[in-house]
Amino acid sequence: ELSFTNSTLSPSYDPAAPEGTPYTLSVPAEQTIINTKAVANHKKAVVAGDGEETILPANTPTEIIVSVTSESGLVRDYVTTATRAASANNKPTMLTMGSIPSGLCKNNGEYAEYSCRFNDSNNNAVFFDPNVTDYHINVPTVSNKLNFTVAKGHLFQEISAEVDGGVCTIDNENPTETGLINCERLPMGDNEIKITITAETGAKTTYTLHVFRTPGADVE
Repeated sequence: ELSFTNSTLSPSYDPAAPEGTPYTLSVPAEQTIINTKAVANHKKAVVAGDGEETILPANTPTEIIVSVTSESGLVRDYVTTATRAASANNKPTMLTMGSIPSGLCKNNGEYAEYSCRFNDSNNNAVFFDPNVTDYHINVPTVSNKLNFTVAKGHLFQEISAEVDGGVCTIDNENPTETGLINCERLPMGDNEIKITITAETGAKTTYTLHVFRTPGADVE
């Protein structure tokens, strides 16, 4: 047996096919990892490659080799070329905010007016929704930096971020499931942080975070 996760082998595997028969595998765009299942016809044959996971970059033919060694020592390789189309997924599954000490957030003494959370334009607390691209955040004077964790909707999404007057750095080494954004030196008053998610096809979604940092004595 020779098969792969959620993908169809072409031509169908035939143990009687001539050695060197090429196989191809067309993989769905959203499936970045495939698992190989290979079972020998003879119980004493040894299979190398069974159960292995392969990460597939888009539009890049990737060879997957399964080797079978017979009881007598003969080795036969089965070569499958897998290709995955580029994904158009340009949205994260989650965006979370950190770096503000919990003691400075809402319902805590002198800082009770600050939300330290995502709000809508009416200052009502909201959960992050990948289909909503505009949020408001109110932070105290002492919070001149914010960081965000992006749970990506696809392993090969690219993340970028920028902020007026400050600087944002990104930790996003593909392929990875999450990206980290650190924005520093936020000016007093109104700021806009724009976080852009780019799909493999080039399609983009930009999330705008309207951050209000209360004016006061600078903490730099």
